[in-house]
Amino acid sequence: MFWSGDSTEVHVRIRRSIWTYNYVGTIFGGSMFSATDPFYMLMLYRIFSDDFVIWDRSAQIKFIKPSKVTLFTRYSLSQDILDSIKKEVSEKGENNYLFKIELLDCQGAIYALIERTVYIATKEYYRNKKGMTQSTRFSK
Repeated sequence: MFWSGDSTEVHVRIRRSIWTYNYVGTIFGGSMFSATDPFYMLMLYRIFSDDFVIWDRSAQIKFIKPSKVTLFTRYSLSQDILDSIKKEVSEKGENNYLFKIELLDCQGAIYALIERTVYIATKEYYRNKKGMTQSTRFSK
């Protein structure tokens, strides 16, 4: 695994091993899915945690074909994307962002497509929203 010092790029490798393969000898779908779990949320958290609240919101996976080979993926957040997120969330208070991830072999063949939605809000907006939800829930 590679993690850039500024948290804008991460590379992940999923090897077929006794811990990751299933009864028929292919990599578990759950191993593929969990290998993609934390990265965009953690990258954004490391970059924006002083100003924003960041949560994983949802995820889905589409299996393309079974894998008996090592798979790879690369997460990347450009400065343009980061600037856009910061601007949009600062203006709206909150927003959801969809990130698409491909699990590939070393020849570039796709084995799975994953979509992860990350929720980002300003701390003030989130605090007010949370306060409204709790007061509404307990006001009766």
